[in-house]
Amino acid sequence: MLKKFAKLALMSTALMLSSVGAHADKAKLKEFIFDVKSAWTTLHVTSSDGEKWDKLKPGNVKFWAHMKLDTKWPGKVDQVAVVLGKCTGAACKSFPLLWSENVNQRDYNHQRNFSVPTGLITDTTPGLALKGQQIIEKCNQNLTAAGATKSNSFQHVFETTFVAGTTKRDLGKIGPAQAYDEFPFFPVDIDHSKSGEFTVNVVCDPYVQRTAEDLKFDPGEFKVKDIKLFLSTYSNAITKPNSATTCKKGQIKVRLTASKAGPAKFKLWTKIGNSAMTSKVIDAWASFDGNSGYEAEYVEWVSVKTTFMQVKAEEMVSAFGKSTPWEDITLYCKSGGGLASDTSTQDEPLLPPAKYDGKLTIANAPNAKRDRCPRQGQVAFQINSSSGTPVSYRLDESNGQSWTGTLQMFPSPFGPAKYRGVGVKTFDVSKTGNITFALKRVKDNKAYVLDFRAKQFICKTLAVNTGSDNLVQDTNRDEPAIPPAKYDGKLTIANAPNAKRYQCPRQGQVAFRINSSSGTPVSYLLDGSDGQSWTGILQMFPSPFGPAKYRGVGVKTFDVSKTGNVTFALKRVKGGKAYVLDFRAKQFICKTPAVETGANDIKVAPRPNTGETRVPATLVPNAVDKAKADAARRRLEAAKKTAEAKRKREAAAAKALKVKVARDAAIAKRKADAARARKLKAARDAAIAKRKRDAWKKAAALLKFQKLTANGTAIAKRKAGAAANRRAAPSSVGAATQRRVIRRR
Repeated sequence: MLKKFAKLALMSTALMLSSVGAHADKAKLKEFIFDVKSAWTTLHVTSSDGEKWDKLKPGNVKFWAHMKLDTKWPGKVDQVAVVLGKCTGAACKSFPLLWSENVNQRDYNHQRNFSVPTGLITDTTPGLALKGQQIIEKCNQNLTAAGATKSNSFQHVFETTFVAGTTKRDLGKIGPAQAYDEFPFFPVDIDHSKSGEFTVNVVCDPYVQRTAEDLKFDPGEFKVKDIKLFLSTYSNAITKPNSATTCKKGQIKVRLTASKAGPAKFKLWTKIGNSAMTSKVIDAWASFDGNSGYEAEYVEWVSVKTTFMQVKAEEMVSAFGKSTPWEDITLYCKSGGGLASDTSTQDEPLLPPAKYDGKLTIANAPNAKRDRCPRQGQVAFQINSSSGTPVSYRLDESNGQSWTGTLQMFPSPFGPAKYRGVGVKTFDVSKTGNITFALKRVKDNKAYVLDFRAKQFICKTLAVNTGSDNLVQDTNRDEPAIPPAKYDGKLTIANAPNAKRYQCPRQGQVAFRINSSSGTPVSYLLDGSDGQSWTGILQMFPSPFGPAKYRGVGVKTFDVSKTGNVTFALKRVKGGKAYVLDFRAKQFICKTPAVETGANDIKVAPRPNTGETRVPATLVPNAVDKAKADAARRRLEAAKKTAEAKRKREAAAAKALKVKVARDAAIAKRKADAARARKLKAARDAAIAKRKRDAWKKAAALLKFQKLTANGTAIAKRKAGAAANRRAAPSSVGAATQRRVIRRR
């Protein structure tokens, strides 16, 4: 113990001496950057008794930050750190320390994800604008008559500070960096500090108490039935940029209707004036509305100058999420008795007037093979209008491709629109990912958004490389997301071996594998969407199968506490950069939650230590009455058997339908092939008959010519004989006369 105190005393003395020298010689900076981005994580507040909200649920809130220090010569960066809260100078040492690094370099440039445990957000944490108890009290402002039974949510902005200790010394004249026994640590002297902000969604979870009667009815998986968006202003909801100006505040209200109580996640798209379109993910909670339904409601206020605001909401629970149409509202400012004069350039609305609307449909091209890459995709677009004037349009794709043109409008035979124009474009699909399109109407060099839609395309079978070099790695990116070709990885996400399916909380398991062409150990980073992260070094061993020469494997477990998607990213770390090897997600479903015991972790009541199977006493209203318990158990088992039988029937029906569809398709194909064969035979027979007719016609013409030639020759011969006879006629008469004279004598 004495040695330890002596060591600490020597360290503190050394730090004090170095502090004096360092503070006197702090380095001057050319550039100091602390860029903070929100990860839009959720902080949950729970209730233990149902009367009011009283505690923060254990977990993490996240943000991303880019940190850069560029010193002037002869300066160097000693240590850097990030704290929770806004502070300056030495006062930051009393704030919660999130991360630190011993740099000892001329300059510093780094970016990373930060995870803040909810245990740091307490009443004793300095520098926080809203303490833990104040967050709970803000939830309790929306208590109902029944207590903490209806969910509500709001957003809160947390502040964080990047601090650094620097010195003005030549790097070539100093020794190695100082070693620290504990991590993280504060810089010896804090010379420079800069603060940033990140936003967190706060959800006040409703108190739900389940009984045996609740377990008799299973409403199935959680589904969002409908989503609605409301934009409005109120006479008493205003802001005052100055004493003479009054501006309206806009209220955004999103209401989701669900099949049962549960998390209702949705994405909120907003566009204010000419600013860029932004989106954020909101974690709401659907609770009983008191009228045989379940609803989740989210409210947000927006304060701007006179401008045009556009909003759209899209639920993220189902695979094909429902969405609201784009809604718009104009917020005005007044000065005295009229509109305030705004000397700055006012924002212009980008949504079209109400007489125009559009629709996008994204799919594979008709001849494209599903899951085969590269292949062709197809986007069909439609513009409806109340007038027949041709519409100039622009169709933008997220991969950079764009089409422009003029769409001719024709009278529409159906729907409320009087006129309608349609068009189709094709595009290339070369890798797995989402492709987004925006349909816009162009007028006076301004683009008005008509529809905005995305679709995920999956590539499972790559086409054979033909030698083209159209797939080129992007070498201009600061941090390439794809590792070199000699590394690849694979993730497998599943329930833990002993976990019970559909029961929450339970354990999940993620198995990861890294393949390499060399046997060098690989530093890895495994990030989970719930805030958990693992790092380490994976030893590589010779692989007995597959193209990879070496392979390393690992397994990690994680907690599953609610229905939702869990996403993991496997990365290889080298030189301070992370290269993504695999990115995979899996949906976990919770149907049988454990009984609330009052603890933070929900646990199932222990089974009585008897030889017979019984329903846990905590799930039966009167556990003493064995007959009732057995009856409840039998009903529960009968319901499970009925559900299983129904599932099997549906599976058999689906299989039979699939077989029937395949059989019908085969029959139709055979019929089509037979019809095609008959058509070819008929064409072949027709060609043969035509050739025969042509041959007969040619033979008849030849025979006729020969007959005509023979007749002409005979006639010529007869004419020649007659002429000869005519020339010989006089001599014949004279001879006959002489013979008659001679006979008389």
